[in-house]
Amino acid sequence: MKPISLVFLISILTIGGCVPRKDRSGLLKGIKTAQVRLDPRHTELPPLEITVPDGFVASWTKEAKYDQFYIFNPADTGDVQHAMLVVEVTPYPPRQIPDSAKFEKSRGGIGGIDVDWRELTIIDEIDSAKLYQREMTTGEVFKKGGGTYADKGIAFHAFVVGSDPKLVEKLTAAVETVKVLPARPNL
Repeated sequence: MKPISLVFLISILTIGGCVPRKDRSGLLKGIKTAQVRLDPRHTELPPLEITVPDGFVASWTKEAKYDQFYIFNPADTGDVQHAMLVVEVTPYPPRQIPDSAKFEKSRGGIGGIDVDWRELTIIDEIDSAKLYQREMTTGEVFKKGGGTYADKGIAFHAFVVGSDPKLVEKLTAAVETVKVLPARPNL
């Protein structure tokens, strides 16, 4: 009986049970926030709503083949943004943090769906500046809403990057507030 228990325990640990879950929900409490609506036009999926720190705005990329949004603070005029977020709605989300990178993993959630985050900190060798990155991809966001768009094979991809680790974590928490709004009526 003991060998079976040990094998069971080892299998659970190797399947991913060791990925720590971060509770980021409190990061947006106590600060002024705003609701930003993302309207996917290329994929014709229902709009998304995300809660972001006050001052951040969304910009849709018309030139992208699928839907791509930049969420940033226009008052942040530095060469390297303190933090910004790129959201893509696409069947082919590109990985910004490659599999070959030595990244950390954490688990979070979007509307009751578990999501896995890749977390990477890059240190510039010249000035020792740090760049913080967070990335996740899931197809479950749209499947949970049901309807005809659930079968399109579209993924929700988020990439957060910036030089301010606290603000990067706040934007990561913002991603975890994403909601799929009711589908547009056919007119």
